[in-house]
Amino acid sequence: MSKIKEKLNLLLYIFVLAVAIVLVLRAFFIGYEMGEFEGKYYPPEEQGPPEEEAKQVNLRALLEPTDELLKEGKQLFQLNCASCHGQDGKGNGPKSAGLNPPPRNFQAEKFKYGASVLEIYNTLTNGVQGTSMPAFDLLPEQDRMAMSHYVRTFVPDPPDNPPELVAELPEIDETGEAAAPAEGEAEDTAEAQKTIPLDSAKQEYLAQFASIRKAPAGIDKNETFEKYCASCHGSYGEGRLKPEQVVPSSVIYLDAGVLAGKDGGKFESRETFTRFITKGTPGLPGHNFGFLTEEELNELYDYIQQLLEAR
Repeated sequence: MSKIKEKLNLLLYIFVLAVAIVLVLRAFFIGYEMGEFEGKYYPPEEQGPPEEEAKQVNLRALLEPTDELLKEGKQLFQLNCASCHGQDGKGNGPKSAGLNPPPRNFQAEKFKYGASVLEIYNTLTNGVQGTSMPAFDLLPEQDRMAMSHYVRTFVPDPPDNPPELVAELPEIDETGEAAAPAEGEAEDTAEAQKTIPLDSAKQEYLAQFASIRKAPAGIDKNETFEKYCASCHGSYGEGRLKPEQVVPSSVIYLDAGVLAGKDGGKFESRETFTRFITKGTPGLPGHNFGFLTEEELNELYDYIQQLLEAR
């Protein structure tokens, strides 16, 4: 009797499982068919017009402090800065304890990046690396300018904006777009942005170094240098630069580095040269010639000295 009951339970379990599988598959296919129907006969909902891009802020118009700017700047300072720098800008805010380096005392300490409005604005935008001063680049530009003006009120005898920083500010018209340059400036900009074909760019780039590819007067090829060095540096240290190596390759041999006199420190003496050649240089594959004989090292050193003197 118990065996019959067990068989019935097993059959019932199998039946319930099969029904569950059928229902799940049916629900899936019904949803799929409904999605096909809606996608075929119902157009997608309109998303509305695209959002307008934020207009550029005319920072030139905010270079002079106004009562409104200072009021806004004070509120922003209390929200974002006073916890470290203190309500009076003396660097004594409740969060200042334990900060290393401590927050700057605006009333007594020199500003690391300048205390003019634009210099403070740049500091707020970029932060100060290595300190607890974060970048406030997510705040709107006008808010950063307002904070800059308010911070400047703590500074005794604050300096004016450097002319070069003012000159870098874009000219923004009333629509929030960058103002068109003057007629002469437009021509200069167009000339600066003019592009040339890639092949012409390669040839123009290589032409700058045509002179260093010639053999120096009075110097013959050296057999040891030709064997170990010329494949990369050229027979006379001029560099083995080919047009196809300029683009897209990121590795080019040009001027032969120290061989053209750019880094004479490695050749101040025969000892330093030998150490450089035999020990290699981290990150420079192939610069490890510990197998060279003393005679070959001396020969290389003397030849490179001739190249340096000839250049």
